[in-house]
Amino acid sequence: MVEVVPLEDLPDALRFREAESGETATERRVLRAVGYWRSHRADAPRLPDPASLVQPCWHSESLDEIVAYLKSGRRFIAWFGESYCRFGCWDGVLELDDGPDEEAAWKEALDRYGEPADMGSCDLYDGEWVWPEGLAHYVERHAVRLPEEFVEDMRSRSWTVPELPEEPDVEAEGEDEGEDEDEVPQGVYYVEDYSFWISWAEREAGRSS
Repeated sequence: MVEVVPLEDLPDALRFREAESGETATERRVLRAVGYWRSHRADAPRLPDPASLVQPCWHSESLDEIVAYLKSGRRFIAWFGESYCRFGCWDGVLELDDGPDEEAAWKEALDRYGEPADMGSCDLYDGEWVWPEGLAHYVERHAVRLPEEFVEDMRSRSWTVPELPEEPDVEAEGEDEGEDEDEVPQGVYYVEDYSFWISWAEREAGRSS
């Protein structure tokens, strides 16, 4: 379930921020993050490698519904630049300069991986969970499995993402003082929690069933 923090329990920095309409923030919602992968950055959290969570035929009877749900999430926040596939789909191909080897490289990549994967450039959410736009690619093409708690929540909604606002207010660390009042978050604040995903992935890594 989504954690709801009463107004009186919010940090002082988040309390009583009045919007132009006169409304005041009333709650802070924590979204459970899922489907985020490690990078080469030294300061990156200990996120999992998707290769450790591969399980062929995982939820084969409802895979289409799972993939469709992931693709239909509401946009949570947009990022600069697109993500990339950690399995190497199209690695080194999209960056090729024009030259005699370009056509051959594109043909080889098409034969090996199919059409280029659109990994997206934003996070999606459903009110309780938040995930990267490219997560559906890992599940559909690379048989990466997800927490059963997430799947059960999808099923409980009949595989339909609820109506939610696009790009809601997100709690940001270290907000600059004196920022434009029009840009100050208002109403409900959302924050991503990676602890469930990290602990689940560490426990489940390498299991085949």
